[in-house]
Parts: sequence; structure tokens; C-alpha cells
Amino acid sequence: VTYADGSLIGESNGVYTTDANGEILISGLEPGKSVVVTETRAPDGYIIDTQPQTIVIQAGKTVALTFANQPKGELIIEKRDSVTHEPLADATFRVTTSAGTVVDNAGGAVSSNGLYTTNASGQIVITDLQPDTYIVTEVEAPEGYQMDAPSQTVKMNSGDTQTLTFYDTPKGTLVIEKRDSIT
Repeated sequence: VTYADGSLIGESNGVYTTDANGEILISGLEPGKSVVVTETRAPDGYIIDTQPQTIVIQAGKTVALTFANQPKGELIIEKRDSVTHEPLADATFRVTTSAGTVVDNAGGAVSSNGLYTTNASGQIVITDLQPDTYIVTEVEAPEGYQMDAPSQTVKMNSGDTQTLTFYDTPKGTLVIEKRDSIT
């Protein structure tokens, strides 16, 4: 929080944090001066509103600014057997944005090079996603399965929960028996 001339307001270098009600009250401001407020950090799970807002302080009045944060999105990746539709663990997926940037730290699920592996329930849950288009590509099928359609694209908007389901086909088995022709 600064005056329009760039001078900082308050004793913490112009930095204020909202209270439990999502509010900040700053008293003792000079009437007639413009105050510029810029959000520098959004609450966990929300998209920061980096657009600065300016307001003129009025003598004897309380003026207000409102910053609205959009919730981030959640992507659920499901892996299933194409025959039984049972969930499959240990399938590995790469998640990237449409620009090719790997998603390697979303919602606390840190990965290496955007790689995530399905859990025992056959799922990967990635939270705190910014609005964007994401490309999810299966890079390794669970043992005993072959990939059917390895890639899907999903557009995430603020607050979306999207689910992508991938199916893998179980590999077949061949038994060759050698028998005595008489017995």
C-alpha cells in the first residue's frame, strides 16, 4: 500500500495482510491523497489479482477497495482397465500447459518434469491450477497393459474441477503346450 507518489504507508514497508474476515483497515491516512493498493500474494488455492487499484482518501470518510480472487482449478486423472473399468495404479502421466510448460508443482503434488503416477485408486489429483489449457499424456502404462489413447487436452477455467479418464487394454496371453502324440 503506497501513496501515489510511491511513499510507503505503514510501519511494515507498505505490506498488510487481511484478517479472518478478509479485510484490512488502515486509519490515519491523509485526506485528498491518492492511495495505490496492489495485491502481492493471494490466499492458497486462489489466483492473485495483480491489477493495482487507486482511491482518493476523503476527509472523515471510510473508503473501500475490493480485490476479488478467483479459485484455482482441480484436475482429476483417472486410469481404468478398458474391459472391467476397474481402476489401475502405477500409470505415469506427463502434464503440461498448452505452451509446453510442465506442471511440476501443483497443489503440493511435486513431480519431476511434470510426471505423476496414479495411486491405488487409479487417480491423480492436481489442485491449484491456473486457468489454461492442459495436455495430459500417458507415458507409461501399468505392467500388463497397453495404452489405448495416450493423450487428452482439457481447458481449465477458474474454479473448475475437470476429470479425464484414460483406459488401457490388458495384454493377452498365449499358452503353447507340447504334448506327446500317443499319450
